[in-house]
Amino acid sequence: MEKLQLLTFKNIVEPLYNEKVSYIYFPIEWLEIVEIHYRTFLLTSKLKLVNERLYDMFSDILFIQHDPYVLKEDTPWIVAKEPMRQEQLDYIFQSWYEVIHDWKPNKLIDPPHLEWQYDLISNLPVLHDKKTFSKWVPALITHIFCEQPLRMEDKNEEEIYFSPLRSQDVFEAMSEPIKDEETHDYFAYVYRFEYVTRGGENIPLLKVSVGIRRFYQQYNHKDIPILLGRKRSQILISTPEFELNNKKQRFIKLKVQQAEKGIKWIKRFRNLKDEYRIGGEVKLEDILQCPKEYIRGTNVRVLLPYNENIYKVQGTKIKFGIKVREKEELFNEFQLSFPYFTSLPECEKVLTDNENELLPLFAPKGLDTITLEVWSDDIIIKIEQALLDSKIVLAQNEDSSYVLNADNPVLLKIERYNIEKLLQNPYRMQYSHKNKKKLVDDVVKAVHVTAGEQNEMKLALIAMKNCDGREKINPKQIIREGFARTERISAFINLFIGQSVSKKEIINAILSLLEQKGFLKRSWNKIKLPGIIVNLSIEKMSKYDFLPIFSKINGREILYKLYGQEEWGTIDHTLLNIGNNKVFLPQPSKRNDIGVSFKQFMSETLVEI
Repeated sequence: MEKLQLLTFKNIVEPLYNEKVSYIYFPIEWLEIVEIHYRTFLLTSKLKLVNERLYDMFSDILFIQHDPYVLKEDTPWIVAKEPMRQEQLDYIFQSWYEVIHDWKPNKLIDPPHLEWQYDLISNLPVLHDKKTFSKWVPALITHIFCEQPLRMEDKNEEEIYFSPLRSQDVFEAMSEPIKDEETHDYFAYVYRFEYVTRGGENIPLLKVSVGIRRFYQQYNHKDIPILLGRKRSQILISTPEFELNNKKQRFIKLKVQQAEKGIKWIKRFRNLKDEYRIGGEVKLEDILQCPKEYIRGTNVRVLLPYNENIYKVQGTKIKFGIKVREKEELFNEFQLSFPYFTSLPECEKVLTDNENELLPLFAPKGLDTITLEVWSDDIIIKIEQALLDSKIVLAQNEDSSYVLNADNPVLLKIERYNIEKLLQNPYRMQYSHKNKKKLVDDVVKAVHVTAGEQNEMKLALIAMKNCDGREKINPKQIIREGFARTERISAFINLFIGQSVSKKEIINAILSLLEQKGFLKRSWNKIKLPGIIVNLSIEKMSKYDFLPIFSKINGREILYKLYGQEEWGTIDHTLLNIGNNKVFLPQPSKRNDIGVSFKQFMSETLVEI
């Protein structure tokens, strides 16, 4: 493939003007309540937040106006592809009523009785406003795409139906669960649609990406919480009218959180689940005990999307990622469904070599020995075996050091340290920003006690469980900064309950450490471009502090320069000293001249290069 194919389309709005949609007007009796509200700006802001939650829950909504002061008798309030269910409308009515009628009682006793209207989008001026495109355009595309099933070659041409989902301004079409022939676990194909604009051009574009979604389906830890403490997980539940037709489904998106055992509903959804007739019929304990039965959906279909960053236990055998062949086939199916969208032209041909090899690595100049510390109790043997099996090392010497597979001979020494003093119960509420300095100091002391004080730069591989989730700041961040102060570049291997560490995870962590030391993969420079390649990134260091970082590539030399510093440094030097940088930029605004300082930094650095 000589050209890069962009999964982005233009001319996406006008073809949709001929689509027919349903809509309802704002209740007339509520207009008087809105007009006498004493805080107009606050009211609009609150309703905007309410709408974001409603969009997330009910994918049937294409557009819902959040500003009640523009709503008149002839202005649509809620727009959908098809009329929504009455209990969905009742929940929307109640959510709005609680905000606009903010004096007690605010329980809506008699919901409005509104009739759905039908018309073409071309006849609805409210949807012609460019500010509304990001809401309804990708949402409508998702619904149109889900109307017809797909047939894929590797699935025996069976019909695969998709359901619309929505999260903020990201819109998804998720397939019905598909059983993997190898693992017998279930997964789903997912299209993701985003409304974007190109830099410098005010042209609406549709960005399309495809992937898979995995589900929690391996119940084996009934007596412990399966989620991290502060994390919340989605739970997708098919709505009742679709229970008898699993092909064309709609899902209500609710959320659960950690419980003493298993999971529990978050407070906001404890009553809502009953309104959708799932409270008495479906219990979370039953879902966790028989997850695959609910994935198949004999009576009601319930899906728990799985993510290692949220769950503390192993939930599926399905690996993350999608095959290239499947991705291309799914993308081609989308193009067939929307032939009137114009795909952006392919990028110009970029010359590359045929080098796809990882090894041997390119070693930093002048480096002959490097030390890898393993902070773990019991995975040192697995690490040594993974190094040999992957051929990252070529041989083991008599002194237990290894010869790295690099263009220049480099010795790799491995040292093991007990992680007990380092952790000291890291899952505590005291892990907050106000205690950060003390916690980092504690890590430095623990490292010195365990490994001694020394000035040699080392690599540290740390195997530990994910944080509990209750902390305001991740313990791994504390450990990483403490290790940096002791001249150690660190990487982590996550330990999951009931899951052994995979060889792939070990190899990826070690390669990451070597890259941070300055090693380069054999195929790092596949793209042959003349001259110096320059990149500028802006890293968020804290809530209000931002750090611009320049990088430049000249041959095999890669150097970095931080905002506020005069000198360029290698990647390992930059990583170990970035915490010492005291000059940051706040968020640019009309109240400061940050834009001027930033432009000066850019121009001076580029002139220097």
